[in-house]
Amino acid sequence: VYTPNVPVWTTVMPQAAIDGARYRPTGVTYLAAGEVNQVDKYRAILASGRGSNLDAILKAIQEGSLAARIVAVVSDQPEAQALEKAQKAGIPALCIRPDPALPLEKRRQDHEERILSELAPLQPRFLVMAGYMRVVTPRLIEAFRSERGYSRIVNVHPSLLPAFPGVESYRQAFEHGTQLSGVTVHLVELQVDDGPICA
Repeated sequence: VYTPNVPVWTTVMPQAAIDGARYRPTGVTYLAAGEVNQVDKYRAILASGRGSNLDAILKAIQEGSLAARIVAVVSDQPEAQALEKAQKAGIPALCIRPDPALPLEKRRQDHEERILSELAPLQPRFLVMAGYMRVVTPRLIEAFRSERGYSRIVNVHPSLLPAFPGVESYRQAFEHGTQLSGVTVHLVELQVDDGPICA
């Protein structure tokens, strides 16, 4: 478990993944689960689909390898299985759909304002985009900007960035004929699938 009080991030190199090497990025303070400030544990999950990343997060919390408390799961899709999984786990499950009657930019802004309004009483310290299939705007990013300047929104992207950003990353990798693929966890910034890589 780490606390990002020191904004230093290290890219996980593909060779490390191949060799099965385990290491800790330098400049990051690691704490035992009980040492993490309670408020810093609060996370809200944004998900659009099955909730497989949510499953992994909940399992890590249950096993004690992740010091976090999920305060809400938010989806833009009413059929998302992630909402059902949240309910079964006793986590508030919120479906907040974009208004299709609004123009695209206004729709995004309105949608994120409603998300922020719903999350405000729950006070999540971090957002985790776990299979969330929407591009976020500067409004949401700045609402979760830390006092040190880094984003407190984490994205799980199904490729080794910067390779294959955007949608259908698996298809992109397959059609490119890549021999190595994986997942990137990174902090969200203004460009799509950009920002400091955590793992």
